Amino acid sequence: MSDWNFNPLAGEYAVCSDHDDMWREGGVLDEVCEDSGIDLDNITRAIVQFAEDYETRMEILKRMVGDAAKV
Repeated sequence: MSDWNFNPLAGEYAVCSDHDDMWREGGVLDEVCEDSGIDLDNITRAIVQFAEDYETRMEILKRMVGDAAKV
């Protein structure tokens, strides 16, 4: 997954089955989704966390933009 991250925050908030770079062993769809972290509960938790972290994320992004402008 790190090949697709364009900034350090992307990996913290990404919701994808490849988050841990592990091969899924199989099973029924619900088991595979839960194991890979893309089931309804995990996605809902991630969305809530993303929303709750808004202020902190904006501060980090402001610092990142400011640092990039200095280069």
